[in-house]
Amino acid sequence: MAVFAMTFNAFLAFLLCREISGCTRGAIIGGWIFGFSPYVMAELMGRPNVYCVWWIPWIVLLAVRYLKGQTSALRACLWITMLLILLFFTSLELFATCLLAMAVMVLAATISYTKVADRRALIRISVILVLATASAVVLLSPYLFAIVLTKSGVNGGPVHVATDFSADLANVIIPTQTTWLGGRLMLPLSQHFCGFLPEQSAYLGLPVLLIVLIFTWEFRAKPLRRFLLLAWGIMILLSLGPFLTVAGTDLPLALPWVIIERLPPFDWALPARLSVYVDLITAVIIAVWIAGNARSYIRLGLGLLAVISLFPSVLTGMWMCHPKNPRFFRDDLCKQVLRPNENLVLLPYGINGDSMLWQAETDFYFRMAGGYMELAGPYAQETIPQAFYSGTPPKHYRRQLAAFVKRFDVQAIIVPDADKSIYRELLAPIPVRPEHIGGIWLYRLADIHLRVTIHGMAINSPTVHSVNNE
Repeated sequence: MAVFAMTFNAFLAFLLCREISGCTRGAIIGGWIFGFSPYVMAELMGRPNVYCVWWIPWIVLLAVRYLKGQTSALRACLWITMLLILLFFTSLELFATCLLAMAVMVLAATISYTKVADRRALIRISVILVLATASAVVLLSPYLFAIVLTKSGVNGGPVHVATDFSADLANVIIPTQTTWLGGRLMLPLSQHFCGFLPEQSAYLGLPVLLIVLIFTWEFRAKPLRRFLLLAWGIMILLSLGPFLTVAGTDLPLALPWVIIERLPPFDWALPARLSVYVDLITAVIIAVWIAGNARSYIRLGLGLLAVISLFPSVLTGMWMCHPKNPRFFRDDLCKQVLRPNENLVLLPYGINGDSMLWQAETDFYFRMAGGYMELAGPYAQETIPQAFYSGTPPKHYRRQLAAFVKRFDVQAIIVPDADKSIYRELLAPIPVRPEHIGGIWLYRLADIHLRVTIHGMAINSPTVHSVNNE
């Protein structure tokens, strides 16, 4: 899946770069830069819905071919509508940010192209994009209506805080561990960037920035230069999030995302992921620049240097994973011990472990009180899931654990052999003698009586038991 995604991302970007630049050599370099960009390589760590981004250059390619008269308005509209729908089912976040990127492109083109003929072409493509978007929204309306009715996060708020997942301005020139050249060397600096490693994907590197600088000078009199640079700059600005962050230091400078994040579709989006659009525009800029003199070895050499500077750190093994899969799940021992559809807590909890794999291995024989997700929905305000993530029991742990078990009807807690010592503090207070079966420890909660006192009120449950010694 990952190899196919990277290849198809690069291929669609290659077609787009060749269509715009008319240069195969430049298009190959541009396709590589997008298909194997820091964004794609960072998201390869476990988010297939956001690293499959071939839809984006495909949509732009259709728009360009329509403007060149290579396809009809109806065909372009139908294809773009279909791609937007597929993008929606791939990633709601990418669907929303793609619409934002299209608006940015139209704005940049409006400012850059001033001739009457260019403005007429801009109006035509704008109509196509509006009709395609409207058609997609109408066809997706049942899903969009359900999303509007469904609250995201706590009290309808966003699951993530945008400031925690914004691009760091220093990341533009400082690589992270995903980059082969300088990634490890710059680790003391890059470790202070916002968010997790998959969202630290704003890196462009000095060779790319040098090409952009030369491109700015050489094409200064052409509308295409103004259009690409303006769109490139706006997308970088938006990727920085609501407030400017430099080398991990938050600065009191508000940015446009402060306003955009208040709009309903974008309160789910992570600003750092807008770097995918920056990478695509960068690929086009490099392809167009090389096409200015395709026989120049200096241009090709600098283009290849840009590729090398962005080359992923494939030998580090960070894209290799060997998930734990105990015999208890792998050999269906759980079906001999558990009743169908029991609700379990599996440790390591949520995104820290492989619980979703275990559930799939058993053909969804059991349910889980929390899976591969952030603390959202009914779990957002719960203290116990946070303790499961951190491995540290909070104050009044037994009382809160008892309330959590009762509220979510948890029948058992399971932890693999290799992780039991990590959760010793969390498991020790459970008044149950665990069973050791097939490489896991099973803490049964179904036959225990629990009495919890909260705010002076006695709450009794026939299914769980707690020791009140706080």
